[in-house]
Amino acid sequence: MKKIFAFLVVALFAFGCGDSKSDEDVVDPGKSDVADVVDTPDEGDPTDDTATSDDLGEPQDNAPADDQTPAPDDGTDTNEPEHDPGQEPEGCSKATVFSGPSCVETAACEMACPGDEDFLAQCKEATSAEGLDQFNALRECMDQNECVAFFDGDAPDNCAFTNCKDQVDACMPEGTKTCRDIWMCRKACDPADLGCPAKCVSLGTIDDRLVWNEYQDCVLQADCALTDTLANGWPTEQCENDIQSNFCTNQAEDCFPPL
Repeated sequence: MKKIFAFLVVALFAFGCGDSKSDEDVVDPGKSDVADVVDTPDEGDPTDDTATSDDLGEPQDNAPADDQTPAPDDGTDTNEPEHDPGQEPEGCSKATVFSGPSCVETAACEMACPGDEDFLAQCKEATSAEGLDQFNALRECMDQNECVAFFDGDAPDNCAFTNCKDQVDACMPEGTKTCRDIWMCRKACDPADLGCPAKCVSLGTIDDRLVWNEYQDCVLQADCALTDTLANGWPTEQCENDIQSNFCTNQAEDCFPPL
């Protein structure tokens, strides 16, 4: 009995020593030998000091106010009309000024750019004090009677002549030239001087102005007077000769009496 008990004690002692040795050799394959001591934040934790306002999806509270307003780009509408470099400016800046000291020369000059005050001011620069007084009196009367223009073609407009006859006579006094003289002046007009025909008429006597008007009206009704013209708009010599011979014989005789 003592032998059996001694055997059991030895066996238990041997078993206990073998179990302790096996615990030292066992390694858990799911764990590392070195403990992980770095505290890594979760991916969704927005605590990174390098985060920007764009990353957070909100503007930073300390951003300057000016930075929050985007500057307009080149395509931004500034509510200002665009300037077309190919478009000429309005007005009569390129018209040539043909004026002189008299009232009628100033009125004829205005015909190139009616209603343009800047151009009219240039016309008045050559006007004498007397001519300017006459012109201003005429314009005042015309404005009161709602007359649009002084000239209708190369003669005083009916509205101005009817309502402002005294002012018209003062601005366009009777001249001394004949119908032939008016005709010669008209043919020699500079194409750029739109008031030249009116100034030519002002040279004539009252009677010769009437004769000229009859002749001119007849000539300008002919077919060739619409196409066969000089640069200044008056019919060519061939066209006018044909008109005098076939259409306006009486008017031509009145304007060109034998010398």
